[in-house]
Amino acid sequence: MSGIVGGIFAGMLVLVFRVAATNARARFDVASGAHVARYPLVARAFTWLLMVVPIGLLVALLTVTENQFFVGACVCLVAMAGALSLLLEFNFARATWSESCLVFQSPWCKVRSIAWDEVREVQFSRAASWLVIRGGAGVRIRLSSLLGGLPDLFQSLRTYGPPELRPDIENAFSQWRK
Repeated sequence: MSGIVGGIFAGMLVLVFRVAATNARARFDVASGAHVARYPLVARAFTWLLMVVPIGLLVALLTVTENQFFVGACVCLVAMAGALSLLLEFNFARATWSESCLVFQSPWCKVRSIAWDEVREVQFSRAASWLVIRGGAGVRIRLSSLLGGLPDLFQSLRTYGPPELRPDIENAFSQWRK
């Protein structure tokens, strides 16, 4: 029963994140002149709240007997790794774009950049829930559908992207909106 309740809770949480991302606007950074898309505040705040779980487990670990310590430490490490990875992703991944290019940075990969005139493919992966943008040099940028500001990015793709990709951009946009 608790698995069903947990699944319902997780589904509702993703739905809240998705609605927040869909309604979020990209921030305009005056200093750089670029638009910045990040995960919505509700998602970033949730990751900080989620860090309470492994910290609580760590405190509880101090009270267990010696023969329970190893199992407790393993559970605590797994919870900490999961919470920390979400915290890093939701707080440090971002897409920025200007009139010349799109740049994506994440804690998990090197900074990737594609000039608008080098965009060769735009598609939305329903299975992974990613917007995939490919450049001419083989550079591939994958943007989560939970990233806020994607409507503004789609508008910039329409404006600055190659005209022959307009049908692909519209198709990706309609897939993302579903």
